[in-house]
Amino acid sequence: LVLDIGDGDPDESYCTVAYEKGFTLLLSLERRVGTPAFEKFFQAYINKFASKTLTSTDFKDFFLQHFKGNAKVQDVDWDAWLYGSGMAPELPPLDTTLAEASQKLADSWMAVDAGTVASSTLVDGIKRWSSLQTTCFLDALQIAATSPLKISTLTAMNGAYKFSDSKNSEFLFR
Repeated sequence: LVLDIGDGDPDESYCTVAYEKGFTLLLSLERRVGTPAFEKFFQAYINKFASKTLTSTDFKDFFLQHFKGNAKVQDVDWDAWLYGSGMAPELPPLDTTLAEASQKLADSWMAVDAGTVASSTLVDGIKRWSSLQTTCFLDALQIAATSPLKISTLTAMNGAYKFSDSKNSEFLFR
C-alpha cells in the first residue's frame, strides 16, 4: 500500500492491487473489531482528520490508539499490509453468492454458444441484478471464452438483456 514513487508522477503508479489491498485491509480490520466498533472508529477518524492529508502511518497510529488494549488487533501484520508486495497477506471470508450467480449465468451462456442450451431459458437472468453483478457476469464471460462468442449468441444475449440500449459504459466497454 505504501509505494515509493520518488519524484515520479503519482498517476503513473496507479495499480488495482493497491485499491484491492486497501479495501481488504479495511475489511479485515472491521471483521476483527466488529462493524459497530469499526464504524465508531471511522467516524472518529473522519472527525479528527477531515480535510487533511495523511499517511498510512497516520492511519495505523490512529487505529492502534483507538483500539488500544483490544487483543483482536495486536497481531495485525502492519508491515506485510503496508510494505509487502502483491495482494493482501490475509483474505477475510467474503460472501460470494452474487459472484457465483454471475459465474453460473456466464457458464450457461457458454453452453448456449456451444449449442447445448437454448438461450430462451436465460431471459430473466439479470433483471434484478446490480450493475456491479452484471459487470461480474460480463467479466466471467470474457474469462471463460477461449474464442469469440458466436454472433448468434451475442444477438440472443442482447435480445434478452438489451445491452446495446444501455448507457452504462462498463457494460458497453465489455
